[in-house]
Amino acid sequence: MEVDEAICLWILYRRLKKRRGQRRYWVHPILRDRTTLIFNYFRMSIATFDYLENIIENDLRMSENAVRYCISPKERFIVTLSLGYSYRLNDRTVSQIVNDVSDAIWKHMQPIFMPVPTQESWKTIAAQFEEKWHFPNCCGSLDGKHVTIIKPGKTN
Repeated sequence: MEVDEAICLWILYRRLKKRRGQRRYWVHPILRDRTTLIFNYFRMSIATFDYLENIIENDLRMSENAVRYCISPKERFIVTLSLGYSYRLNDRTVSQIVNDVSDAIWKHMQPIFMPVPTQESWKTIAAQFEEKWHFPNCCGSLDGKHVTIIKPGKTN
């Protein structure tokens, strides 16, 4: 081996050795962006996910037995949100999980976010509509929906 070849090999060796010791990223982009990725996948923040999961956790807990592994409440909630996309679960299993989780969500969230309206709440809503939109006797609206209203017969 000639001196020029030996020097080239030595320089190449030093460069390769130096690269192995250097990090390409301080934090890998996949790990750095995981909160954004989680939000995009579930369409909610981690805090919202944890809040909802904690509320419905007890209704989704299955009794453990020694014969087989039970799917945890968190996994059941994730499966419902992702519909088994990346969990490779049987259609019937996903269907049952979705039903259980949906029932639990409705049971705990309906009283908070969709309480049964009272006569007083209807009057308050109608007053707010009239004040803001100058539309009297309106008790609510559907966002982004166009509903054709036909005047009842024999009315002016």
